Order: sequence, then structure tokens, then C-alpha cells
Amino acid sequence: MAVKYPISRAHDKHITTIEVIGTIANSHPLQVAFATSGAIQYSFCAPGMIVRATALRDKNLSPSREEITNATNPISAGARDVRRS
Repeated sequence: MAVKYPISRAHDKHITTIEVIGTIANSHPLQVAFATSGAIQYSFCAPGMIVRATALRDKNLSPSREEITNATNPISAGARDVRRS
């Protein structure tokens, strides 16, 4: 989503990037879950999906499958579009 997010809308906003969430040496549990489940097959999309999933998890410790799908859908939909081209 960062590619589609105008910089003017980011003014005075708190921005979280994948680098803030975790590193190879100190991975966030969601990064580990994505890696161990094979969810990072499209590595370009994985950071955005992890950032969105982390934001959801910060607000809701027990999100439903539907909430997780809705939170990551803009990213995963983009991955589907890229694979079709």
C-alpha cells in the first residue's frame, strides 16, 4: 500500500515499517509464523502483509479469520493481480 499512499496523507502520522517490527536476529512472532507456514512465497508482498497483520494484532489479540483476511486483502489482492499479468 505504500506505493499508493500519497506522502501528503502521511503528514503527522505514525509510520511503522517492517524494519521496526523485527529483524532477522530478533524476529516478531508474526514474521516467524509467516516464514514457517510458507506465507512468504511472494517476498515483495510479505512485508506489507506482516505490517498490516501486526497492526490488526495490536488492536485485537484474537482476530477472526475474516478480520485477518480483510486486513491483509489489499496486499494479497495485489499479489494475485501481479501473478495474472
